[in-house]
Amino acid sequence: MSFDRDANSALRNQLDKILKGCQLEREKNTSTWESPWVPATRAASQLKKIFQHLEQHYQTLHDNKRNFPKLDHLWLYIDKGKATPRPAAPVGAAARVVKTLILILACTFLITGCSDSKVVLQSKDGSRKLLYDGNNFQPQVQTAEDIAILIGVASETLSDAASNHAVMTMKEISDGLARRDWRTVEREVVMYRASHKK
Repeated sequence: MSFDRDANSALRNQLDKILKGCQLEREKNTSTWESPWVPATRAASQLKKIFQHLEQHYQTLHDNKRNFPKLDHLWLYIDKGKATPRPAAPVGAAARVVKTLILILACTFLITGCSDSKVVLQSKDGSRKLLYDGNNFQPQVQTAEDIAILIGVASETLSDAASNHAVMTMKEISDGLARRDWRTVEREVVMYRASHKK
């Protein structure tokens, strides 16, 4: 795994401790973390600890409005392992393991922002566009034309947020529009659209 903006490798060092606690050893030649064969449910549980820590770390930094490390890449390789006699898994256990692994991988994309986080707000005729990085919001609205674009897009976003029961987003956008607080409206619209890309 690799992180951008990880000052003094603080986040990586925290994850190193968790990985050691999962009986994973760092290989000196490759800097990868490896372990002997473990049951799939235990491997999923270990990965879950890593993703929970990442989620907690990102949420804390996001809540404090701090610039935080971004996961650049995470490689996960599951090898077949040695043929070791294992007890038969109960019926349904394999399906639970597969579902857990799928959930973990889905969480990876949600937490790390590995998916495309670009958001474009544009005028109805497409002549003017405001471009954003959903992982690193920077205000773009500056002119009356930009505000007009924002108001139109905010209306669409409110409708979508209502159908997704995103009550807090609806409240923030509505309150921002009522106060003419364009920065709040802009931030809420962009963040909502970045996290609800279709």
